[in-house]
Amino acid sequence: ILAVAYDNGFWTTDAADGVESNTSKSLVAKPGESWWVPKYGKTLLGPGSYTVSSHALVEITPLSEPYAVPVGGDLAVKVERRGQPLAGVKLTYGDGLEPNPEDKMPSVTTGKDGVARIPVSRKGP
Repeated sequence: ILAVAYDNGFWTTDAADGVESNTSKSLVAKPGESWWVPKYGKTLLGPGSYTVSSHALVEITPLSEPYAVPVGGDLAVKVERRGQPLAGVKLTYGDGLEPNPEDKMPSVTTGKDGVARIPVSRKGP
């Protein structure tokens, strides 16, 4: 696998105009809500690689060989934070071929066990 984790910085809103800014709230005169945005990525490099964990703070792990899922089947994935399942997480997905606006990306939600089932409608990266 290839795994990355990077710091996308702190974000805050200016209470005066509600505009989001990629900065620390200590640099805004009247800061509103603020949040930290870490990002993670994991690329599987062939059959069997799904069994390797990156041990990232947040990780999405296939529960079976994704390269073997037939078109029309489902790929079960588990979402974990610090190794514990996350329930109620909305996952958006794509096939890597067809560009979709972010607000039109298909999505699935994890159950109590942190597992979601992603339908495979066609092969893609």
